[in-house]
Amino acid sequence: MGLFHAWSYFDFGLSAIVYPRPDAQAGLPPQQTLAGEDEGIPIPGDEDFALLRGYRPGDPPRQIAWKALARGDDLLTKEFQATASSELWLDWLDARAPDPEARLSVLAHWVIEVERLGQCYGLRLPGTVIPPGRGDGHRARCLEALALHGVGHGP
Repeated sequence: MGLFHAWSYFDFGLSAIVYPRPDAQAGLPPQQTLAGEDEGIPIPGDEDFALLRGYRPGDPPRQIAWKALARGDDLLTKEFQATASSELWLDWLDARAPDPEARLSVLAHWVIEVERLGQCYGLRLPGTVIPPGRGDGHRARCLEALALHGVGHGP
């Protein structure tokens, strides 16, 4: 008759990990390598054109894609690359951002980009070091470490 309602919480025993949102404006990570052997892996540099990305305040005028702007595209910046050795470290201290969440977003973008380039990389976070590797499993492990960074450590 609708006079009484019964309810209860039900625990399905499920959990989920939410990766940090990658910051597409982060570009490529700085060059920091572990090994000394050049293997032709792309890194930020000034040798070869790599890609166009959205303009960020402070980008040098010589790197603005003026032809794209003349065609009516958004303001874009040209990124160039060079070659580096086989292992790269993605480090918390290199991810320059105003707050920890933004740093995690920068690092998430770097993980995805260097994996896309096929580079061997490691991840250094305060309290966590993941040795260099590559592949879907390594990418998932790094993104999981970023997602869980700071969990259980208080504010």
